[in-house]
Amino acid sequence: MGRLLVLFVALGLAVGGCRRSSEEAGTGGRTRIVFKFQPLWGDPKPFRELLARYERANPDVELVTEALPNSSDLAHQFFLTSLQGKATDFDVLVADVVWVPEFARAGWVADLSEDFPPERLRQEFLPGPVDAVVMNGRTYAVPWYVDVGVLYYRTDLVPRAPRTYEELRRFTRDAMAKAPGIQGYVWQGRQYEGLTCNVYEAIWGHGGQSLGTDGRVLLETEPAREALAYLHGLIADGLSPQTVTGFGEEESRRVFQEGRAVFMRNWPYAWSEAQAEGSPIRGKVGIAPLPTKDGQPG
Repeated sequence: MGRLLVLFVALGLAVGGCRRSSEEAGTGGRTRIVFKFQPLWGDPKPFRELLARYERANPDVELVTEALPNSSDLAHQFFLTSLQGKATDFDVLVADVVWVPEFARAGWVADLSEDFPPERLRQEFLPGPVDAVVMNGRTYAVPWYVDVGVLYYRTDLVPRAPRTYEELRRFTRDAMAKAPGIQGYVWQGRQYEGLTCNVYEAIWGHGGQSLGTDGRVLLETEPAREALAYLHGLIADGLSPQTVTGFGEEESRRVFQEGRAVFMRNWPYAWSEAQAEGSPIRGKVGIAPLPTKDGQPG
């Protein structure tokens, strides 16, 4: 399960949220449902089409969407404040996978087991997302989308995608020598959930685990120490810019998409952005699994 966490750390979950004291009517006598969410990365058109399809299939429902800031930390704080305060101005919310146990234990989200029994979810979804939304045999959320960290690289500057950390370092040095002024490897180093993803990817890439059999977080292990030394070394050796400690997804993407970096760790959404018309690196980008210490999947 620990190795699956990073695949689903950006997983969207449609969660039964706050309930009004009395059902609020929408226009034309329809039931009004308010949906709070963080904007999805990339093209919003498929998301809008999904919502429109739901409304066509449910003409008795008026669906109201309200976007939050595109920041996991800010969205989490908003939901904590609202749910603790027993807010009644929204019904459904999108949550990061790691919030589900917190919200469920606090009694802030509805038990969806009757409509989404765990056995049904296990038939329709991968094991990791199901384990994340089912607690003590009860379903508290429904998997919506899954993200996975991937490596982007400049095909005009490196021979292929690196499979190991040593290859990543070597390819970065060679490319920086070939293109003076270009930055090496950009990733998410700001103090927020994105950094947690990067750290655990490095721990798994060094053969470590995230959790022990007793459920405790494993950070005082040799793989964890090697992973942190690896990330620190990227900056100390100049292979990652010092400014990476202030980068989130979009800061990393902008630097890479402007042609100012050789490698980037990010989510799949950045692929369509890099290949968009007018992108300086269109046609010059490859995508691959993240490297690991021994070249095997982390």
